[in-house]
Amino acid sequence: MKFLFLIFSSCFLFACSSTQQAYIQNVKLYFDGQVGVSLSDQEIVDSPVDLLFIKSGQRPVATMALAFIERGRYKWLSSDNAMLITENGRIVRSLGFKNDLLAITNLSSDPLKTSFTGIGQSEVWQRYIDSEPDQFGVVARSKFNIESNKEIEIQGHLFTVDVVSENVMFDSVKHGKDEWQNTFWYHSETKKLLKSNQKVTPDGDVFDITYVSRALRLLEPSK
Repeated sequence: MKFLFLIFSSCFLFACSSTQQAYIQNVKLYFDGQVGVSLSDQEIVDSPVDLLFIKSGQRPVATMALAFIERGRYKWLSSDNAMLITENGRIVRSLGFKNDLLAITNLSSDPLKTSFTGIGQSEVWQRYIDSEPDQFGVVARSKFNIESNKEIEIQGHLFTVDVVSENVMFDSVKHGKDEWQNTFWYHSETKKLLKSNQKVTPDGDVFDITYVSRALRLLEPSK
């Protein structure tokens, strides 16, 4: 894993000054937890790869870069060797964070994979989750709700979005019952995910993710 990251980050460092800046800032963040990353619109647009902003737990904002897309899974890397893997916007694996998510089942039935516009409040999605430390086969159930024609601001720009709220019910033998809400903000016109707020394990951090490259592309004039 570390060898793969070193190869990938080396390619980035020679690719483009904006991406290099993102990584340099991330490295600084790794050693100085008081500094958050900030990039201009132009720096984000000029990046040869997609970038996202992420805030987890009490850490300041950092960047992650899209390393690979494999079989519909997006693999995002940070300069401190952390990785998030997402599928249809949902975090399905994490490495290098608190209480990492190891595996999740029944993704083929995830309502986020189907047309989320058809999600009903009575619909329940159940899956089994493995996570650190030593939690295997834990049952998680979700119910969903949608609100349309809302607005969010990204990089100072307003976007009209549909908001999918997911109420997660977690039932662990080790930690008992727990409950929280995940939220996904979809661009109303293109249905592209622009932002999410997700917690994947009861004791893990909340991941606040903003897909800044994806959002700024929506502002480009149609060709």
